[in-house]
Amino acid sequence: MKMRTSNWSNTKSKWWTKDFLYKMQKWKFEKNCFIYFWKRKVNKKYQYLDKVNFPSDIRNLKVSELKTLAKEVREEMIETLLDLGIKDFRVLDAISQIPRHIFLDEALWSRAYENRSLTIGYKQTISQPYIVARMTELLISHTNSRGKVFENLLELGSGCGYQSAVLSFFSEKVDAIERIKPLYIKSKKIVSDFNRNNIKLIFGDGYLGSKIDAPFDAIIITAAPDEIPKSLIQQLKTHGRMIMPLNKNGKQILLRIKNTPKGIILKEIDDVLFVPMLKGIIQ
Repeated sequence: MKMRTSNWSNTKSKWWTKDFLYKMQKWKFEKNCFIYFWKRKVNKKYQYLDKVNFPSDIRNLKVSELKTLAKEVREEMIETLLDLGIKDFRVLDAISQIPRHIFLDEALWSRAYENRSLTIGYKQTISQPYIVARMTELLISHTNSRGKVFENLLELGSGCGYQSAVLSFFSEKVDAIERIKPLYIKSKKIVSDFNRNNIKLIFGDGYLGSKIDAPFDAIIITAAPDEIPKSLIQQLKTHGRMIMPLNKNGKQILLRIKNTPKGIILKEIDDVLFVPMLKGIIQ
């Protein structure tokens, strides 16, 4: 006698297996990361970080000791991000691998791992680590896996290239546009030295986007316009996401934008403070 199996049962089984396996994988990854950082927090014993006073003692360290110190300072920064509520350990893992100081002038290295924005010249700043982590977390929050979750991603206002480096862990290709040529040249060298080969730095007007590589799975804007640029929405894939600050009623708010077949859906996230998004280029 032939057994009959309901379509509902088969559908439920496939859905349950896929969803369950993903949740178990994610839970295991987050648990391991949590245990690691918690051990660091409880047994906080640094080889050099507890012994040096910035910046005077740094000059006396050897190159190998400086590398160890830089790693220890990054771990301290990760603990700060955990305390501030960053929950996606994929983001924390990516940030922990990036030496933020190389994106700054040497005079600011002693402050590179503080949770604050710092000047990079030309009236521009490198965003504080929390904002970089938060925007990245919002951008990938709907994805399920580790590693590259996007095929292509667009960043506008790349500045020194730090946010671009973080995003490169999550997309096969990152188009990063900077309108100030000296910053573009400087960041291009830094990114090249850091060996992130999937970042394409572009000198141009951010409002124009990158029509050659459009449409994009995701777009992130790191400067605040007065209105949502329609030209950039047109370069966002259906079901794609955009994270951006927006000037609104005398303040700036962080927006998450979803591009759906029926139009865009907006969600206000936090109050933020960014440099203004301007049109044109500066040679």
